[in-house]
Amino acid sequence: MKSAEYRLIRVANGLSHFARVALTLSEQPSTLVPDLSAVQTKKADPQWVDAALLGIKAALNKQQSSPYRHLKCLETVSGHPLDTREDTIWCAAFMAVLEAQNQPEQANPEYDSEHDLWFIQCKDGSQLVPPATDT
Repeated sequence: MKSAEYRLIRVANGLSHFARVALTLSEQPSTLVPDLSAVQTKKADPQWVDAALLGIKAALNKQQSSPYRHLKCLETVSGHPLDTREDTIWCAAFMAVLEAQNQPEQANPEYDSEHDLWFIQCKDGSQLVPPATDT
């Protein structure tokens, strides 16, 4: 198993943006659903948890080369109501997966000021955009 955390802390368009996601990945698939008890105990915003799960799924689909391909536990999804949106959580979750896979240099979170949206810019030139939300 491999644990990692990623904090997205940036200023874009004159506004602060913050998201924190911590997780554990496993080499072996589990027959059980990932452990979400930690984020549920911490009363994480359900929309943020959903955004984190989508970001994790996107990263696992993109990064096929790592042996750490299965979400074991989502430990932390946090932010601040004024500085955190689903797209920042999605990006932080994506990057937490890359941290756990020892591949953080493969992508970076970027901000598109025209569309007021955080996205992932991959080293291979591709861009991954979070699913549309009500942010």
